[in-house]
Amino acid sequence: MKKLLVLILISIIGGVGYAQTAREKKADKIDLDNIKRLFGRLKDYKIDTKTKLLWTYTYEDSTEIQLKKLSDAFEKGDLKFVEIVPSKETKKTFLLSVSEVKKYSKPEDVHERVKHLNEVAMVYNIMTPYASIGAEKQKTEEDIGTYKKVGKQK
Repeated sequence: MKKLLVLILISIIGGVGYAQTAREKKADKIDLDNIKRLFGRLKDYKIDTKTKLLWTYTYEDSTEIQLKKLSDAFEKGDLKFVEIVPSKETKKTFLLSVSEVKKYSKPEDVHERVKHLNEVAMVYNIMTPYASIGAEKQKTEEDIGTYKKVGKQK
């Protein structure tokens, strides 16, 4: 009887682990598919994805404090803080935007970058640890090294 219970328990634990791994793989594929669509839209707008672009990553949480901690961690790397603002959809959440000017030649490169950033966000227990991604071309060559504010200016 004990052997049967142990086998059942092992089967359940293994099944849960497999389901989680399968879910993670599916989410990973969806993320890559979304990034490929973003690259397609950039090309539709005649934006050369093989040049340096301003990449913006946005995270959501219920407190500004957690987002500030995440922002500090990102700034220790090579991201620039853009802003933390209340969500327009609900006043109960806040949005953190960070950015970088970088050249990503292919969607898989952006995907790897975003996976890393999302892992950092998970360490800080961010409510929505999956970045919304934006990319745009800088207006002039001298703007390449600068970061512009996103959102309303005061």
